[in-house]
Amino acid sequence: MRRKTAITLGFIILASIVFIYIFAKSTSQKLIKLDFIKENLSETPLPNLIYQNTKDIIRENSLDGITQIFYSIVADSDEQIYSYLIINGRYYDLGKVSYDAIHLEDYFLYPTHITSENTVYKWMTLLGANYSRSNYIMIKNGIPYLIMSIDGNTFEQDIDNDGEIETVSTYGTAAETIIYEWDIANKGISFANLNKALNSLSVVFLSGKNQFEAYIQNVKGKYTSILYKYEKGMLYPEK
Repeated sequence: MRRKTAITLGFIILASIVFIYIFAKSTSQKLIKLDFIKENLSETPLPNLIYQNTKDIIRENSLDGITQIFYSIVADSDEQIYSYLIINGRYYDLGKVSYDAIHLEDYFLYPTHITSENTVYKWMTLLGANYSRSNYIMIKNGIPYLIMSIDGNTFEQDIDNDGEIETVSTYGTAAETIIYEWDIANKGISFANLNKALNSLSVVFLSGKNQFEAYIQNVKGKYTSILYKYEKGMLYPEK
């Protein structure tokens, strides 16, 4: 009787160990921990405008006591669109923002919700075909300071529902996607590359669903699409 009980108990223990091992291995394969790199935010004053072009102004936009001016310069028969800000009567250069005057509202300066302590403003510049850059500034004592520039199409939203706003950047034909976590109070920012974390050729951010769609190559060489959610520095596959 004792021998039978001991055998049964041993079997239960062995089965439990096997189950725990399989479960732990399965879980570790599913959850992806992101390795964030920390950087200090810049605090570079925007350059003063050297030459004020009033003749070729094509559009103005104002908000929060800031006026943004767009003007055109024609060089070698090509039109280039430039912009500058007027704050408290001072002029600050934003440089070239686009190659044409179509959809200038895409290049408007506007406030984000990155932090509630001090407004972070953002504007976009077009650097080439399907290649843009988002620039972020804060205004202190009436002076605009550039704190960060991020390549790609950017989205500001709470992607993990923790009450904090993240920035997601996506760029390239085979989309490369990066998550940025802001720490304005400590003048810092952290970022993680999802393509590297998932070993994926392409990762697309589905902003309407707060999901990331990764295309991952299996052992047979075929690519499959897997959806992930982000939370607390981890990527969770969606069932």
